[in-house]
Amino acid sequence: MKKQWKVIGAALGEGAQIIGTKLGSDYCDNQHLIQTLEENGISLLWLETLISNLEKKSALAIVQDFCERLAQKTAALKKQGEYPLVIGGDHSVAIGTWSGITSALKAEQNFGLIWIDAHMDAHTFETTPSKAIHGMPVATLLGHGDSYLTRLSSLQAKIAPQHLVLIGVRSYEPGEAKLLRDNKVKIFYMEDVKSRGFATVWQEAMSYLQQQVSSFGISIDLDGFDPIVAPGVGSREKDGLMPAEVLPCLQGLAWDPNCEGIEIVEFNPDRDKNDATYQLIQQLIHTMFLKK
Repeated sequence: MKKQWKVIGAALGEGAQIIGTKLGSDYCDNQHLIQTLEENGISLLWLETLISNLEKKSALAIVQDFCERLAQKTAALKKQGEYPLVIGGDHSVAIGTWSGITSALKAEQNFGLIWIDAHMDAHTFETTPSKAIHGMPVATLLGHGDSYLTRLSSLQAKIAPQHLVLIGVRSYEPGEAKLLRDNKVKIFYMEDVKSRGFATVWQEAMSYLQQQVSSFGISIDLDGFDPIVAPGVGSREKDGLMPAEVLPCLQGLAWDPNCEGIEIVEFNPDRDKNDATYQLIQQLIHTMFLKK
């Protein structure tokens, strides 16, 4: 039976310092992303777009409320036997995406997650210099940080450290690095990718997870890519990934029987140039949904 994928727009920017990422999912929808993909042989349904509740009094309250609703949506799709593709939105939306998916599958701490990102996103409020929650989703999913976020959908941590792989990291602070080091999280830094090639790193990451878990998802922060190809992001970091190396490895990923969800985040159309980042989103989705 063919897997049924549905798109959820995650219009959240309050987890970041530059809130323009909340415009990303609406921009994709308004540019007729789904129609463009359909014209190129990829059939997806845009289910709905969630928006942040600005009546909440703090960034934490806004993010918590948003991620609770997003978790309910992703969980509902999984319980119906369907698959969510989440388009964001700052990276704090990941707290909702993966809390909902793991709880619906009853796979808390038994679920693999590949995290493509320039940053570790492993801060807590005690270690972060910025207080921005989009720098915290990895720590949160591992069970560290504010209890309002770590306890979404279920009381336990959603991802076990040994089931998480970070790829493309090149910008981080000591506090978050210590958390990941102490928890022995597998990290492929950008220098690893450059020295060994993305294809080798990807194969090793997939093999590492497949030995331990039967289901996994992928969270793609567009700032993992070089600003030359993805300028429209919240936090640009030079010397990043290049599509020519990454895309071939992702072909058909959506049809992997063990892939339970996909997330693409941190698109800020206000900072894009000539629609380069929007076009990269198209390429990523087209490639991941292209049959091998």
